Amino acid sequence: MIGQEEAASLTDIPNISQKGTRLGNWLTREQAKELLAVPDRSTLKGKRDYVILALLVGCALRRNELAELDVETIQQ
Repeated sequence: MIGQEEAASLTDIPNISQKGTRLGNWLTREQAKELLAVPDRSTLKGKRDYVILALLVGCALRRNELAELDVETIQQ
C-alpha cells in the first residue's frame, strides 16, 4: 500500500472523485430558462439552436461532446 501523503497527491488520475467546490461559472435555473428562450423556434435554424442549447444545458454536455454526438446513440 502507499502512504497517506502519496495518496493525497494522486489528484490527476481520471475517474477519481474529487472533493471540494466546483470551479467555473454555473448558470442558475432562471439563467438557463432565459438562454433557452432566445432562439426563434418558428424557424428551422431557431429549432436547431434550441436543441443544441437544450442538450448543452440539460445534459451537461461539453461542446466537444455535443459535436461528436451521433443521432444513433441518443436514447429517449
